[in-house]
Amino acid sequence: MDIPFYNNNPKLSKSSWILLLFALLLGYRTYIITATPILSGFLFCIILLVPVLYLLNWDYKAIFQKPRLNDLKWAVMMAAAYIVYSTVMSYVLVFTGLPVASVNLGTDIGNFIFALMAEELFKFILLAFFLCVLYKISHNRKVSIIVSSAFTLAIFGLVHCTDLNLII
Repeated sequence: MDIPFYNNNPKLSKSSWILLLFALLLGYRTYIITATPILSGFLFCIILLVPVLYLLNWDYKAIFQKPRLNDLKWAVMMAAAYIVYSTVMSYVLVFTGLPVASVNLGTDIGNFIFALMAEELFKFILLAFFLCVLYKISHNRKVSIIVSSAFTLAIFGLVHCTDLNLII
C-alpha cells in the first residue's frame, strides 16, 4: 500500500485539493474557537475525516489498518512515554517561568482521543499535498517524502504556537 493522493492514487482534481485544504483550515479554526473541549476535538476530527473518506470513495482501508497486538503494545508504550515527557516538560516550563496549560483529565480525555486523530489527519493531508506537488516537480519519491515530511512537521509545529492560534 502506498500513501493515498500523491501519485494519482486516486487522482485528485484541483477542486478536490482545495476541498481538503479548506477542510484543514475550517477544522483547525473550529477546534480553536469551540468552547466545549470534547465537541472541539470531535468536530475537528469529523471536518477532516469526511472529505478524506469521500475522496477515497469511502475506502477507509486506504488510511486505516486493523491494529495488531504488537501495534497495541506500541500504543501503550508511546502513551506512557508521552505522559512522562509531558510531566517532565511541564516541570521544565514551570522552572523557567513560562506559562503551562492546566489539564483536567475528566473533560480532556474525550477531546484528547478525537484531537489526536484529527492531528494525524491534519498531518496526513499536509503530507499528501506536499508529496503531490513535490513528486510532480522532482519525480523522486525519496526526496519528495523527506522534504514533504519536513514541511509538514514545520507547519504542524507552527500551529501549536500560542501566538499563531490568535492569528489563524
